[in-house]
Amino acid sequence: MAGFPWVAAGPGPAAQMRRRAAASAPPTPAVRSRLLRCGIRCPYDLFNQAFAYYDTGEPGHVNIPAYFICDAACWATYSLPGHTVGAVGDGEDSYFNETYGGEASDPSEVPAHFVKADTLEELAEKLGIDAAGLAAEIATFNENAAKGVDPVYHRGEKHLDINTTGVMAGSRTDLANPVLAPLATGPFYGAVYVPGTCGTAGGLTINENAQVVNVNGEPIEHLYAVGNCSSGVSGGTYVHGGISLGSGAVMSWVAVNHVLAAKA
Repeated sequence: MAGFPWVAAGPGPAAQMRRRAAASAPPTPAVRSRLLRCGIRCPYDLFNQAFAYYDTGEPGHVNIPAYFICDAACWATYSLPGHTVGAVGDGEDSYFNETYGGEASDPSEVPAHFVKADTLEELAEKLGIDAAGLAAEIATFNENAAKGVDPVYHRGEKHLDINTTGVMAGSRTDLANPVLAPLATGPFYGAVYVPGTCGTAGGLTINENAQVVNVNGEPIEHLYAVGNCSSGVSGGTYVHGGISLGSGAVMSWVAVNHVLAAKA
């Protein structure tokens, strides 16, 4: 996407591209990767599940690795790992400033974990993915993005998307939908995505009093767990930034009050 990254990942609807690639190319990692256009607003759970998807027909995790792809407009608008964009626009019309992204880096400098190419075909070659399949998938996406629609994942249809991602693209006045833009302007940039961890969302199972329970669901006396040391209050899903701190603070309060009530 011109204003937003395009991600090849997940067991999505582009299995046809995968079949085309398999018929015309050796078994490279990209041949095994199915496509899900996650973009910026992809739900975290869906993104993580895509990496866990295992194909028993062709044994292996078909979406590892996955690929991040963006174009020059995205590179000039958004800060990315190792690449910082300063203010976009001037004065009151500025959408980004040093508070958001820090001091701007030299846009001509490409971090080692990115590759840069003048064309999508060259980018596909550098990333080791099927050029024909990539071109076909992006052509379909671009056609819809130019109209401001996403018939597959319905991005840009909710006010939440418009007021977050859309606002971040405020300097783009050429878009039919501020959340969507064709991936069309070279040079293009790409990087490899592989799964990793940035925190935990599991631990000792607790009850409503933050008491650790045994395998029979019975509370273990005098043993409490909260935050990322516990099984978590969100059922193994990621709710929003701060969920670990928030649940840790609240469940600590719950645990302390339970202890005090027991001593009363």
